[in-house]
Amino acid sequence: SLGLLLYVAAEAARGRRGVVLVPMAVAVAGWAWGGLDPLGLGLAAAASVIALVTFRRPAGVSGAWLGLLLILLGAATALQAAAPTAALVAAWPLALGSALAALSGLWAWRPWPVRILITLGAALGLAWVGGVVHGIYLGLDQPELLAATAVLAAGLIWPLAQPEKSTAGAPFIPVAVLLAGVAVLGFVRFDPPWSPRHPQAARIVYQQDLATGQAWRLSAAPDPGAWARAVLTADGGAVTRRAAPLVFDRPIDAARARPIAAAAPGLTLSRRNGGEVTLTAAPPPGAISLILEIASGQPLTAVTINGQPAAILARPGQPTRIRWRPATGGLTLGFRAEAPGGLDIRYAAVIPSWPPDARPLPPRPAEVMAFGISDSTLVTGTARLTWADATTEEAP
Repeated sequence: SLGLLLYVAAEAARGRRGVVLVPMAVAVAGWAWGGLDPLGLGLAAAASVIALVTFRRPAGVSGAWLGLLLILLGAATALQAAAPTAALVAAWPLALGSALAALSGLWAWRPWPVRILITLGAALGLAWVGGVVHGIYLGLDQPELLAATAVLAAGLIWPLAQPEKSTAGAPFIPVAVLLAGVAVLGFVRFDPPWSPRHPQAARIVYQQDLATGQAWRLSAAPDPGAWARAVLTADGGAVTRRAAPLVFDRPIDAARARPIAAAAPGLTLSRRNGGEVTLTAAPPPGAISLILEIASGQPLTAVTINGQPAAILARPGQPTRIRWRPATGGLTLGFRAEAPGGLDIRYAAVIPSWPPDARPLPPRPAEVMAFGISDSTLVTGTARLTWADATTEEAP
């Protein structure tokens, strides 16, 4: 990103249009390696058109810097209107960049004390932007947002990056920075990153599905690694991608395993006079988490969870998911039903130990660590519970 920014600055000073090839080259490379991306191609085409218009003649530092600050002003204004809590991402670099621009007269007045202050201010701003980008990288599953780094950084360091027209030559430094970035990317990509100090996360779970009688070994880590792959195939099953609803929100690696003995949660339905119905859910022994997905064929009213009002199950057929932690003591779901009906329930209980009658886990290498509910037993299944005449009292 920094190398591309320096390259664009050098091209702007010379009025060269070679930079228009960069976004299209990136889009074509992404198409070749990652499949057709219409949005990416559209953005690349738009960027190329903008570059053609912008680089039709040499640009001065003052004009380029002012244009970048206006872009940040537009972004900060749009964010303030659409997502006020995110507007600071553009507003703070805009405020600092504007202060530096005012201090130097948009780089028209730059004695050495001003140059030093601009450099220190740019370094401070880049440190703040780096912290924001680090949060985006860790907290959001949208790596394309990292492209905003170049725009935010440009508003702060542009006068230091763009050479004077009279001294602009071949952009050796930008190309060198680009090559260095590619080299670092290659090193990070192919160098084994895991060690006892920074171990790889493993999320291995043994699932017993009581509805089908099948058992599965699951790995929910993005890159399972050699140890996790050995655990997956310990019972001879082939690794496939499989949905694991209620617990994981996307398909994960799975392999068939030997069925084990597992207890289901206790689900009972009781009914009292006046139409009040109570579902009692008791977790299996040792469970730390109980997840229920409940759907009713008719609208339910006066719904409570452990005596507290809950605005759920008002629409027929729409499932409601309840996560109960800690699972000790279970939960009670109360409601009123005006006519006979029933509840369709899917459940998942997490027991924080490997099943004793399953093939034990192999020794874990020092560079691999358990993460989340790894090394646990997951008991899943379904149940259908019905009630009869809502005015008749019935034992649980």
